[in-house]
Amino acid sequence: PLEYKMGRIFKRLYSLIGFTLIAAGCGTPNGSSIGPANLDSLSADQKTELGWAEKACLQSEYGSDRGRVIRWAKSPTISAMNGDAAQKTALTAEIKEINRVLSTTPIQLIPVRDADSSADIQVNFGPLAQMQALASSMGANFDSGNEGIFWTWWNGNYEYTKTRIFMATDLIDPSKMGPLLLEEVGQSLGPQNDTPLYRDSITFEDENGSGFTPTLQARDEKLFHFLYNYTNPGDDQNTFDAAYVKNWNSIN
Repeated sequence: PLEYKMGRIFKRLYSLIGFTLIAAGCGTPNGSSIGPANLDSLSADQKTELGWAEKACLQSEYGSDRGRVIRWAKSPTISAMNGDAAQKTALTAEIKEINRVLSTTPIQLIPVRDADSSADIQVNFGPLAQMQALASSMGANFDSGNEGIFWTWWNGNYEYTKTRIFMATDLIDPSKMGPLLLEEVGQSLGPQNDTPLYRDSITFEDENGSGFTPTLQARDEKLFHFLYNYTNPGDDQNTFDAAYVKNWNSIN
């Protein structure tokens, strides 16, 4: 149940399915399943965009594809567990940027006090060795050479339950801290997989690395609106595609 990704910017994602004791690994998904969507009405560009959205939201780069929407079913709290003033300022700015986009959805990131061990999303800053030790203590694996990782857990209903983010500050150019935080926090909300399409997207990564976009662009805004307004945790690809056909063009 482990999936990860790594690109030339050495950003790695690990995701672990975290079933509750009640679910016992056999919970029924919240989402639904319908017949294949009729894609005939889509233009070539729209089909390309759908393929991008599917890969970002439904697939994993390594391991078995989950094939389901996994996202938060509530507004998660987020805390900087440590870090200097500049790093915390960068995180605050990216939280505001993400919340600007999430303002059209039922959820928001809820900042809480620093070092809040009860926060749903915990962001950790420090040298690589320190981040490796911390990640290992939480069951994560931060290999040498990576700049940052995020690790997410979800329950049997495909709802996120917690996220841990680790940023190796001795490997990250301070000028890229903001864009990397935007990418890590943003992608940990649902569009976890990278794709080689749309360089201005936080999901972009090709053989030359990521795009380091400083803000969420229109396509990403649309994707978050779609993911949190027109899909449910556990939706399969057919249901996802049908929602896309019905709603995508109406999203401004």
